[in-house]
Amino acid sequence: MKAQGVQVTYSEVNPANGETGEVQFHQAGGTFLNITNLDSLVKKNSHCTVDLHAILMRTGKLKAHFDFALNSAPGAFAVSGQLNGMDGKEMNAATKPLGEVAIRSARIHEMDFNIRGNERSAAGTLTMRYEDLRIEFLKDVEAKGKKRKKDW
Repeated sequence: MKAQGVQVTYSEVNPANGETGEVQFHQAGGTFLNITNLDSLVKKNSHCTVDLHAILMRTGKLKAHFDFALNSAPGAFAVSGQLNGMDGKEMNAATKPLGEVAIRSARIHEMDFNIRGNERSAAGTLTMRYEDLRIEFLKDVEAKGKKRKKDW
């Protein structure tokens, strides 16, 4: 299956503060292969793969490859991708309500990521080349008896 020109918004409520954060994908599209839950087809090919592209939060050029293990009870998956040319401040719609962090400035030149996980957890690597990063913690947090700096 192929898709083009799709607008997607993911939103989530932070249970600690009741605020909703969202991430928007503009002009999204891609190719979806082996979308099935039929046992006979899963036996032949147990992976659903998805290659996607989108404009993330109006400025970032995003490409991602997903691999879903259809025969995995815990829902195993892998995702890898790249993000280029993004104004990091655009992520405030998600980082402020969900992470209680404001991005005051950030020019993201390039970001590569590889993540493996399942329905319960995920781990991976992320490498980012950026300039002019400035963030502000919106909530004071004490760690090991010391207050962290409000901005960084």
